[in-house]
Amino acid sequence: PSQFKTSRAQTKQGVITNREFIGRPNLQTTKNNCLSTVELMSAECENALQKNTLNFMEMTKYCLSETHLNIEYLVQELKEKKLVQVGKLVIDDTIDLSSLNVTDNDIPLIIRTIFRKDKIKFTRLILRDNALTSVGVKMLVDRLLMEPMSVKNLGLSSNPDIRDDGIAHLVGLLRSNRSITTLAMHNTGITDQGIGLLADVLCDTKTRPALEKLYISFNKSITDNSLESLTHILEQNQTLTLLSLQHCSLSDRARQRLRRLNKKKNKKKFKLSE
Repeated sequence: PSQFKTSRAQTKQGVITNREFIGRPNLQTTKNNCLSTVELMSAECENALQKNTLNFMEMTKYCLSETHLNIEYLVQELKEKKLVQVGKLVIDDTIDLSSLNVTDNDIPLIIRTIFRKDKIKFTRLILRDNALTSVGVKMLVDRLLMEPMSVKNLGLSSNPDIRDDGIAHLVGLLRSNRSITTLAMHNTGITDQGIGLLADVLCDTKTRPALEKLYISFNKSITDNSLESLTHILEQNQTLTLLSLQHCSLSDRARQRLRRLNKKKNKKKFKLSE
């Protein structure tokens, strides 16, 4: 063909024909151009990768944020659905909402659910082992005062932030609501002051609360300073049949005195830790 020319060279092995490409580009120049192109493409790829990585990270962050919000919404929705079904879960006249991490913010929802117009029938309301404070207790007490013959057994044990402020609200309930016969307040942060409040209402001959069983064990801030109030309860109250006061901080001397008094009265089953 015209683009090739043929030359012959003599060697010891014979005649060799060389076909040389006319106008062939310089090999070094081509190599440099190729390397430059590769470097440029590499840089562009790196920039694109960085940009895409940033975009991906932003998208991931956004998606995680949205997922977190969706999970929170889902958990709340499931909790609401569970509470809405509470009327179907009443067992032996008991609504048990224990260990659900119920907070003060959940109390309005609970109230709307269990005290709705179609009247779920129950006599025991258990909210043990949650995260309630005196604020939630007040909301619950205010609603219970509107249902004078509804709840007979109220369980609030293992809500350590209820404390004496919560006891003050419950004392108001005992004064005005004669349906409460059992009150469980184990591990609720009660101190000697709270025992004094309970003694005032339980020894009041005018109001005469109907309380029969009071559980206040595992309150380590109940000390010998409560001895006088506890003595008054044993001597003067006529309805209480059980007072559970185990694992508090009463001394041996105080416990012995209460046992002697209880034996003398011979009316109440009095439980004390050994």
